Amino acid sequence: METYFGKHTSFSCANKLRNLMKQKNIRKMLALFTSAVLVPSVLCSQIAMGSVDKLTGYYYKKSNTVEWLSEKIARLRLGPVTDKWEGRKNSIFCMESSVFIDYKGNIKQMNGEDYRIAANIIKTHNNNDDDLTQAALAFMIHNHFDINQDRWKEAVENGFVDVETETLRNKADKLWQQGVKETPVKTVLKNDYTKGKRVGVMHISLQNSNGDSLGGVPIKVKSSNNLIKFANGSASFEGKSKKEGLDITWNALDAGNARIEVSFNAPKAERLFSPNGQDVIRSFENTWYSQEFPFSVEKTFQPLLKSKISKHELRAGEQVDSTVTSSVAGNDSWPENVRLRAQGYYFVGSAEDILHIQQRNSGESAEEYLNRMRSMPNLRQVAAAKANFSNSGETITAVAKRANGDITASDLDKAEAYKVNDLEAGSFGTWVWIISRDSQNKSDREF
Repeated sequence: METYFGKHTSFSCANKLRNLMKQKNIRKMLALFTSAVLVPSVLCSQIAMGSVDKLTGYYYKKSNTVEWLSEKIARLRLGPVTDKWEGRKNSIFCMESSVFIDYKGNIKQMNGEDYRIAANIIKTHNNNDDDLTQAALAFMIHNHFDINQDRWKEAVENGFVDVETETLRNKADKLWQQGVKETPVKTVLKNDYTKGKRVGVMHISLQNSNGDSLGGVPIKVKSSNNLIKFANGSASFEGKSKKEGLDITWNALDAGNARIEVSFNAPKAERLFSPNGQDVIRSFENTWYSQEFPFSVEKTFQPLLKSKISKHELRAGEQVDSTVTSSVAGNDSWPENVRLRAQGYYFVGSAEDILHIQQRNSGESAEEYLNRMRSMPNLRQVAAAKANFSNSGETITAVAKRANGDITASDLDKAEAYKVNDLEAGSFGTWVWIISRDSQNKSDREF
């Protein structure tokens, strides 16, 4: 809402009158007027009439019962506020009925959904000089943001010149609903792991306040802590949103909690908080709205080996070859072109020691676990074997070779096949299989 007794002119009488109208409470302000002041106020409004007619919108009807809408004040127009900051048209709207604007105060960005919707509508129509459109836009702003709703209700009930109130209301509602449909207010990111936690696909969509996806909005995606890279080989992506959503494939570069920042570009809403004058909402430019999404990633995978052999009392001359099957933990998957080398070690001991053999401790490496088994006084390694795996679910029969410690693959091939001797007969035995990082090909060690 603007007054037109000098707000768009530089006449001294208008400036004098404006200085008398600093208070936000119009009722208190009216008490200051005397009959001597009323005459110049009318004169000033008449002087300003020439410039007022160039503005878009409709006049408020005068009222004999509502003081701030009476002839004593000035003619008021429903439409955009004149921009005295940047000189832009149709970009500023009042949100405080019955208070005159003084353009003084603090301007702050407003990030609420309704403010974003309003900013988008303002920017969409700022080149449209149609009186009905701009007046309805002002009507809409008052409906949703006016901090003097009682005063605004008085204006609506009193009506407007040359337009039906219901026409304005219907147009304002259509503008708002269209703005709701077209304004992005949030990002939704769903991550699907496709190969363990090493590879996945992010499904990203921009949504309005109804939860509908929007296309064509500029968007940026980046890995804030560089734990992943995208299919383009970079840690960032720029493009436009799609109604069906964007699918971005990623690969882990390291293990941890990946932080993904998604930003989209949309109109910026700003509000003037004026101590003595009217608060206004404006939208001049776009800005980037950001959200961050975390999800865990891993560079390695967790292979598992299962050895099938019955635990029984050993007999002299018996072979203890092991059937070994590969698998992965949980929802993990086997990386492509990764060939793992596993080493098996056969221990003998009493029934009690073998049937209750200690398990690997949390955080204990394969080598540490193996050395701990070898240090047990009641256990003794008598054989070794090897097995190579290229995928989950592979089953291999590993031939036991006599060995009482670590042995290279080539020496293992040359070693004699293991058979239970007379000293070992009557004991019990079990296999301990490990996958040592140092035993892998250099290209496979990162997994």
